[in-house]
Amino acid sequence: MAHSKLTDRYRRNLKPGEQVQENGIRYRAREAGDGTWFIRYRDAAGKLVEETVGRVSEGVTLEEAISKIDSRRGRVRNEKFEMPDDEDKPTVEEFYNQTYLPWAKASKRSWRGDDRSFKAHILKTFGAKRLDEVTRDEVEQWKVALLEGRSPATVNRVFALLRHLFNEAVGRRYLKDTPCRGVQQLRVNNQRVRFLTAAELTRLLAAADELAEGKVEGEKGRKKQGSPWLHPLIVVAVNTGLRFGELTNLRWSDVDKKNRILTLRETKDGTTARVPFNDEVWLTLETMPRAAGNPYVFPGRWGRRDNIKRAWADALSRAKIADFHFHDLRHTFASHLVMAGVDLNTVRELMRHKTLDMTLRYAHLAPEHRQAALAKIAGVFARGSAEKAPTEGHTRDTADEVTAPTA
Repeated sequence: MAHSKLTDRYRRNLKPGEQVQENGIRYRAREAGDGTWFIRYRDAAGKLVEETVGRVSEGVTLEEAISKIDSRRGRVRNEKFEMPDDEDKPTVEEFYNQTYLPWAKASKRSWRGDDRSFKAHILKTFGAKRLDEVTRDEVEQWKVALLEGRSPATVNRVFALLRHLFNEAVGRRYLKDTPCRGVQQLRVNNQRVRFLTAAELTRLLAAADELAEGKVEGEKGRKKQGSPWLHPLIVVAVNTGLRFGELTNLRWSDVDKKNRILTLRETKDGTTARVPFNDEVWLTLETMPRAAGNPYVFPGRWGRRDNIKRAWADALSRAKIADFHFHDLRHTFASHLVMAGVDLNTVRELMRHKTLDMTLRYAHLAPEHRQAALAKIAGVFARGSAEKAPTEGHTRDTADEVTAPTA
């Protein structure tokens, strides 16, 4: 069986995030020449299954992927995919740690967020149960309880993780069906637009500075520990519209100060993007602190900074700003562009929206173009009223001369 698209020569030309698939084997390119091998096949029940074989950096080769898929297909043909006995089925926690998490690490950039969500919202309720012991009613009750104090969008994201986990269990023949079948996601209003006013932004930046300088005391008189990178993170966010993950993935090698371009290696849709930046961002990047030996613009203790919940919450509280999420800084960027008179198509380009429909949520912030249109029609009627009224039944343009007959 030929695999011409999966050879080393072909794969070297792939950019990070790009992938190629042939004869049931999929390869997804990563950074620095690395990549991940996957295999896809139909199990004995006819369901599509995808498994991670491993990374190139771990020594996994095309030949190993071919060998593994041949082995899987052989077992299916021989009907050796039998369901394990109930007592042999793993618990939800065991399946997550032994099967799902290793797959997520190899396949998803967002696996760290999945891991936090599992431990915070799923483990306590379902962790000790065997996979086959979880019922649809229990999932429904858990979803309702999870909604307490959380937004529908947050609940939907956690539910999507649970549903995917059980789908993987079905695909790997631990279950015949998933207890999430028939459980609906919550309705979400995606048109929410919350943005900061100039005064709120000033307060938020001042609060970030005070926390970073240790000027804020907690309830027990202890100094709150702020982050020296929160202020610049906010400034870059409101001046570029970048998402949190795009910001925290930025490396100094991605910053072109001469041409004022940021290169995003991993965007939401997995592609690479080049984003321009202004004087405010240039000055921020020029003066912000750097972590020795860390390549990231916004560094964490190890590698990139992927969690600012405590510093962010403290800054919002200090600035007395309510009902505001970090992603709303992206709305702030777009909203102030529109209110400054930037046309919606340019805003769409800067936000990297695929369609104008996604940008129209900000249209109500720019009523000037509607007023300008109404002013034009009002001008037509104003000119018409100043001219001589046409005779009854006249259908010609009012600009035409009407000559009275001579006596």
